[in-house]
Amino acid sequence: MDKAFIDAGYTVIPGCEIDPEMREMYQHLCGGEHLTHDLADLPDILRGQKFDGVIGGPPCQAHSKLRAIKKPKFADLTELVWDLMQAIQWDWCLFENVRPIELPGLTCVRLNAMHYHKPHQSRARWFSHSAGLSFPPRLYQGSVDDLMAYSVVAGRIYGPKRGAVLQGYKGVADMPFPCVMLQKGLANAVPYPLAQAWANSIRESRSAA
Repeated sequence: MDKAFIDAGYTVIPGCEIDPEMREMYQHLCGGEHLTHDLADLPDILRGQKFDGVIGGPPCQAHSKLRAIKKPKFADLTELVWDLMQAIQWDWCLFENVRPIELPGLTCVRLNAMHYHKPHQSRARWFSHSAGLSFPPRLYQGSVDDLMAYSVVAGRIYGPKRGAVLQGYKGVADMPFPCVMLQKGLANAVPYPLAQAWANSIRESRSAA
């Protein structure tokens, strides 16, 4: 979600990206060096600091249905996220995953990217957020059939060109990385228009407050 929040005017401090390939792509897209490669280090690095908000997407493999047939590459890091949240000061938070992030005080909502971007892509994800945030209103109404939505961008279903367009990151297809790496990065990313809708919604609501 970082790129959308940066474009919305936020200063984003990249905390931790544990996948080295995704870390390299992130730096090319958003700039900035991550503070650490291990989420367990972040509480001590940032302890006591104050932030407007915290955004992120802990690795989804431990929550995905695929864990039944394939061992997750990364463990469930929810506990480490909670350690970070207790170590710093923050006004709001927003996390994305294939299932709700179960942390105290968070509200969960399931949104589909097809309602925020055209060409439509049927990509449903859970967003877990702090009280006081309202999810962004839909820009398009209707079902998968109504909107003629494409299947989710994942694996090798689409090449980087089409995947980048469907995810709303058109420039990503031209980044200097192998095709498989680009596909992986696009599959992991929160669709840009949906992340952008969240960033704008939070900015407007916080400004009004």
